[in-house]
Amino acid sequence: MVLFPGVDQILLSFKLSRDPGDLERGTLEFSNTDKLGGEQSAIEVRPADRLVYDYSATIQNFFNFDVQIGKRVEVYGSSMFEIFEKIQLAAVGQRFPLDRVRNMQ
Repeated sequence: MVLFPGVDQILLSFKLSRDPGDLERGTLEFSNTDKLGGEQSAIEVRPADRLVYDYSATIQNFFNFDVQIGKRVEVYGSSMFEIFEKIQLAAVGQRFPLDRVRNMQ
């Protein structure tokens, strides 16, 4: 799951897996999941690929001027491979940094 520090809103849920065919092709399987882990879609990821996730939110306030914020999050394919290897060794969920976070206007 992708969460920002201090925020409990899940932005993205996914699962990484690898079978022997993936190992030969040098890929991982990236599965987009719902919050309970049910797979919704899957794609192959290579080290040169990037996951780009855009989201926006509207902050409403009492003074009747809403503020729109947005961020673009990037996770590089090479980082997904590193994350996958570390998780396989530890067999528990862990905290990993995002490769790039940008504010969007």
